Amino acid sequence: MIPEEDLSRLRQAIDFVQVASEYTALKKQGQRWVGLCPFHSEKTPSFSINAQEKLYHCFGCQASGDVITFIRELEHLDFVSAVERLAQKAGIHISYEEDADFALVRKERKSLLDLMTRAAEWYHENLLSHPQAGLARDYLRSRGYDGTLVRRFKLGWALDSWDGLVKALNIDADLLVKARLGFVNKTGRLQDSFRSRIMFPIFDISGQPIAFGGRSLPNQNTNALGGISKYKNSAESSLYSKKKVLYGLNWAKNAIVRQDLAVVCEGYTDVMGFYTAGVENSVATCGTALGEEHIKVLSGFAHKIVLAYDSDTAGQSAIERFYEWEKKYSLDISVAVLPPGQDPGSLAAKDPQTLSLAVKNSEPFLLFRLKRVFEKYNLSTAEGRAKAARAGLSLIDQYPDPIVKDLYLMQIADMSQLDPNVLRSQISTKGQNFSNSHTFLKKRPVLTTAKPTTALPMVELIALRIAINRPEEVMDLEEFLFSNELTHACYIALASHQDIHAAIGDSDPEVSKLLSKLAVEDDKGETGREIIARLVERAVLKELSKFEMKARRSNSLSVDMVAEFSWLKLSLEKIRQDDYSQDLLKSLLQWLHKFNSN
Repeated sequence: MIPEEDLSRLRQAIDFVQVASEYTALKKQGQRWVGLCPFHSEKTPSFSINAQEKLYHCFGCQASGDVITFIRELEHLDFVSAVERLAQKAGIHISYEEDADFALVRKERKSLLDLMTRAAEWYHENLLSHPQAGLARDYLRSRGYDGTLVRRFKLGWALDSWDGLVKALNIDADLLVKARLGFVNKTGRLQDSFRSRIMFPIFDISGQPIAFGGRSLPNQNTNALGGISKYKNSAESSLYSKKKVLYGLNWAKNAIVRQDLAVVCEGYTDVMGFYTAGVENSVATCGTALGEEHIKVLSGFAHKIVLAYDSDTAGQSAIERFYEWEKKYSLDISVAVLPPGQDPGSLAAKDPQTLSLAVKNSEPFLLFRLKRVFEKYNLSTAEGRAKAARAGLSLIDQYPDPIVKDLYLMQIADMSQLDPNVLRSQISTKGQNFSNSHTFLKKRPVLTTAKPTTALPMVELIALRIAINRPEEVMDLEEFLFSNELTHACYIALASHQDIHAAIGDSDPEVSKLLSKLAVEDDKGETGREIIARLVERAVLKELSKFEMKARRSNSLSVDMVAEFSWLKLSLEKIRQDDYSQDLLKSLLQWLHKFNSN
């Protein structure tokens, strides 16, 4: 756990505008900085930063928070990682309040990451300059990978040596084994895990190397090494889990968020190929099939996923699960249709435009599979069309949504030239009648959300905004001056916390959202004195009607009551004419207190 004092010190030290400028161009507008929102695509700037309080809000997508939240959301980091990233940038030491076991785990993780970084640098320098890597450099050039691309993806070369890395890094054997960079062989000697391979470092989401994929050169498959496999990947470790990690996500995440689209391919070179074709939002699984953990990770970045496998294997795995994942994670999964016999890596070298168009023109997953089914049959004969229809019905019957299922049934009817009603009688309806598919349509639930800011009392919003940015001007604000439930809750949050960050962090979502928004809105120049006067005037007018009603019900109108009524009317007139003193406002506030307590 990080002490609150350290977090407060970090927020004060960090230049939020400088941090945010790494993700979007900002321009000073009044007391705020504005620009295009880095969290969603837009053409008109709606993103605003309060540089003093280190808070942001987007008036388009409603994203909001402080500088720590900003880095967490954009880089998809956990809280501690985001704090550490900012602390490093600001040159601030962060302390931790943690038990001894957790401290040891953190220390070992840091040591492993440092080791992986050193290994990645060593492999990379070998590829760039070591004489033994000449064949590897020639091979990469033949695939169209120039020096710029090699440096972009930090490619490396593992020497044709039993212990080149072991000797170069001179690291504790236990740590090297835990990082899966080395192992103890049968003779008891520490040996490199990778030998004579082009190395693809695999980075975590924050850009730290956590594993490697090694590719042998083509002429090595039958050499003295004994027919080594084409690819070898790091074994799993405390840093690396194949089912959770996606190669290239550290580079692609911003483009994925910006386009709301992730392209998933099968290998490292496919990701590089997509990059050369101008498709920067591609990732790959690391020697394993696409699984739910991968889908869960991607769903945090985008709602659309395009599968870009080679034409022979596209859509052959996890078929039923794809439909389940679409529903569970609110995704749209489609397939990039590639020319027969082509994979993304090879197609990028020959025809990059076709590769990028395949992504742009991707087909819904179910439609892609349906077309492939019909390609297997002779549709010029009645028997062929009937067989294709049966196979197509079996395929769409796996889909959980009855409406979508019936729409594809109509497509099968068109493709097979058969009556839709005949086909409906053949499909498993699970108790539903497809001919009445419209009965599945239900009204969307009414969402109860907070009223938009424009519907809230403007004078109360301005008072809150001044309380956030210039609290010394509104020291006389009182709880009863806020008539709206949401603005009242915001005032209570501000009044009961030390600063705006604590108020936002300790409030319910609606209150936090409104406070974040007000913190970055432009100051219109109203003074605290003016706003309190307007609030007091409004409150007195409201209570004055009650006072008059009370006077009418009284059997005898006292002199004091008449004088009190006259004073109130005169005071309101002075406020309207802007001829009032601070003492008058305080007197009216005292009267309101007294009247509300009776």
